[in-house]
Amino acid sequence: MKNLLLTILVFLFLGCKSVKYVEVPVDRVKIEYRDKTKIDTLIQKDSIITQLKGDTVFLEKYKYLYRIKEVRDTVAKTDTITTVQTIEVEKKVNELRNWQIILMVLGGGFIMLCVYKLLRQFKQ
Repeated sequence: MKNLLLTILVFLFLGCKSVKYVEVPVDRVKIEYRDKTKIDTLIQKDSIITQLKGDTVFLEKYKYLYRIKEVRDTVAKTDTITTVQTIEVEKKVNELRNWQIILMVLGGGFIMLCVYKLLRQFKQ
């Protein structure tokens, strides 16, 4: 009798669960950069300076070349790679609410009380 009552209680308090596999797409973004730096602006200065000192003429020539501006040329290539990942999701089936559990406990107590009164009445 105790084993039967114990198995009934075990089945009452265990819930049913089912496992469902859901495929979730996962997106990864792959970005590739190709950088190229080049010089854009050239400034060229040249001068000729003449100086007189007495009867001597000094001739001075100089030339400067400036590279000023650097331009960065960037080419971005973006690829989106979509893969499918399988995730296990547990779905609860026949989940009891709180008021249903309270009613089950009260009903079980009432049945136990009735059985106790019947057994007590038959013993007398």
